Amino acid sequence: MKNHKCNDCDYTTNRKESLQRHVNNVHLGIKNHKCNQCDYETGRKGNLKGHINSVHLGTKNHECNDCDFKTSKKYALTRHINSIHLGIKNHECDQCGYRTNRKGVSNVM
Repeated sequence: MKNHKCNDCDYTTNRKESLQRHVNNVHLGIKNHKCNQCDYETGRKGNLKGHINSVHLGTKNHECNDCDFKTSKKYALTRHINSIHLGIKNHECDQCGYRTNRKGVSNVM
C-alpha cells in the first residue's frame, strides 16, 4: 500500500525515504551528485552513474536482439525496437494524417 503522498503533486510511494528523495530532486531541485569530469549534476546517484557510463566511458550495454543497434539508454533501445522493428508510429499530424515515431515531427507544418 502506498501510504506516503507528495504534497505538491500526485507522486505516491510506500517508502518514506523515496518520498523525501522525490521532494528533494523534483520540487527542491537538490542536485548533490556531481560529475567529476564535466558540469553535469543530478539528484540521483544512479543517474550520475548512467551519465558517466554513457557520456564519458561510451558504454552501450543495451543491445537489439534483431540487429546490430547498441545504446547506453534503455529508452533508446525501446524506441528503436518500436519504430524500426515493430513499425509503431504513435504521432500523427492532425492536418494531413502523416504518422511518425518521433514526437514533434508530426506538428512541423
